[in-house]
Amino acid sequence: MKFNCVLATLILSLLSGCAKPASKHFFDEGVVEMTFDEVDDSVRVNLLNTASYPATSILEIADSEKYSIKYSSEQPVTIAAKEQVLIYDLAMRQPFTVEEDLQPWLRQIPGSLQIDEAFNYALPCGCGVSCAVSDTSGMPSHEGWSKFAVDFALPEGSKIYAMRAGLVINVEVNSKTNCREYTRECDQHANRILVASEDGAMIHYLHLKHDSAFVQVGDRVKQHQLLGLSGDTGYATGPHLHVDVTKVSTNMMEVTTPMIFSTSEGVLKLSEGENYFRAGCSAVR
Repeated sequence: MKFNCVLATLILSLLSGCAKPASKHFFDEGVVEMTFDEVDDSVRVNLLNTASYPATSILEIADSEKYSIKYSSEQPVTIAAKEQVLIYDLAMRQPFTVEEDLQPWLRQIPGSLQIDEAFNYALPCGCGVSCAVSDTSGMPSHEGWSKFAVDFALPEGSKIYAMRAGLVINVEVNSKTNCREYTRECDQHANRILVASEDGAMIHYLHLKHDSAFVQVGDRVKQHQLLGLSGDTGYATGPHLHVDVTKVSTNMMEVTTPMIFSTSEGVLKLSEGENYFRAGCSAVR
């Protein structure tokens, strides 16, 4: 016998903002489902990722006299797009129910535990446009989980290009709201685009101009593809673009990771107060 069960999930999220580590990133609805395979006297408990990008999950179940655990996978676990992994193999002593006996608790976050942290990102500015770094690692506005975010001081309406190829999984550009003093409510008004790379790195572009997206959810974008326009929405001290790349930590939190960029001067880690230009512009439109 084979059957499926979609659980209500707890989504842990950190929505991005310019200056507060406690602010949060977008999270999709639950994309990981629990499935079961009954084979003889065993019940195999699996997690199925229904999304087109990697997701990381952890599943806890209750102890019960009605079954014993023959196998338990290492958790949390990253599940590739459209893939299923075995989490528990239970020896069934008596018939049991999911809700009353198993009592499953599922947590999930879009993204991967391991990403390519040596990837060379493209600067998000257009060819010939100076990407002026106004804030980066170690600055007061980028602390804690947002330690490795980068802010580019760009005039409102500047074209923003994809730093890496991937799948667009969130677009929010309906906000016209800006505030100079941080509040959690204002932080939610930062217009944003989120792109999931093939390895599960989540690339966030924030504070975009109202109604400025050139892509929509489900689009697969190439590196250097036009995404939107920079703006001044949400909590921001002035027009700029905030970018960060996140992965999932072993304690199921979203954390930023260091970025290195291909520039006209070579592959570099960016420094606050410096201006950079995109590499290879003679070959890129």
